[in-house]
Amino acid sequence: MRVLLIEDDRAMARSVELMLDEAGFEHETAGNGEVALEYARTYEFDVVMLDLTLPDLHGHEVLKRLRMLRINTP
Repeated sequence: MRVLLIEDDRAMARSVELMLDEAGFEHETAGNGEVALEYARTYEFDVVMLDLTLPDLHGHEVLKRLRMLRINTP
């Protein structure tokens, strides 16, 4: 399973990354919405873990833009 983690808090992101690693999941981590959207355009993911409070875009805006790009990953 391939996971896109969108989290700006580095300590929180690292904790989740460690759990994903331990579970054997592949993952990419984006620290803001624009980077996350670029990852989503470039790679296919099975699931997106999205923080709502990001430094550049609100999580709801990231989700809206993902859907506009026809990326329907849960």
